[in-house]
Amino acid sequence: MKLKNFTLKTLTALTFMLLAFVANAQSDQDVPLGTTTIFNYTVDTSSDPAQPLLNDQPNGTPGSTYAWSIVNLPAPGAVLTPTGNKATINWAAVPVGIYHVQVIETNAGCPPETVEFEVHVIQPNNPTLVWADAPNAICEGDVATFDVSGAPVGAVISYTATGGTPATGTATVLAGGIVSIPITHVAPATQVVLTLTSMNVGGNTVTFTPPITATAQVNIVQTSAIQLVP
Repeated sequence: MKLKNFTLKTLTALTFMLLAFVANAQSDQDVPLGTTTIFNYTVDTSSDPAQPLLNDQPNGTPGSTYAWSIVNLPAPGAVLTPTGNKATINWAAVPVGIYHVQVIETNAGCPPETVEFEVHVIQPNNPTLVWADAPNAICEGDVATFDVSGAPVGAVISYTATGGTPATGTATVLAGGIVSIPITHVAPATQVVLTLTSMNVGGNTVTFTPPITATAQVNIVQTSAIQLVP
């Protein structure tokens, strides 16, 4: 960047690429909490024909060195792997918050140039919980199956149950963001209620407020004693 005309630099946005998405240094990137996607970042490339930069090369400006970092990153942090003018970042273990990817470029002994890219790690959407056999009631002592969908893969969901067993437990979300939770009815309850209380995503706990519930209806057959009819 130090080889470029200063006026041109101030008029032309420094390009950051995120996968197939191109954003300038003021753009925000939203990363769902616990995502396992590894994102790609780069500076000083000529891959965006709409914003060509003078002297840019696929591997950065000739003679420049690039120092990558993530500002205000708590522990455990993201996994940053820099390679020249490029870097990959895995945000899976980072808690909800606002972070800044920073690059410092130096060239030919000139004062360094610093640019930043703002990343928001956001809480994922709450999963959906349904009773799989609705609206058909289950019989006394049967298993009510509840289906969770829309949760991050690998998340561990904590739950409680009334009217059935186990009364508490956890379930790990499978591929596709789904998992089934079986609860065995315990008499004399006429309903089995499952409540999702929280989920652990990448070592970070998300509490559901309010909790997420679903209810299974139970058909309990009660027959009177046999009577002799005169």
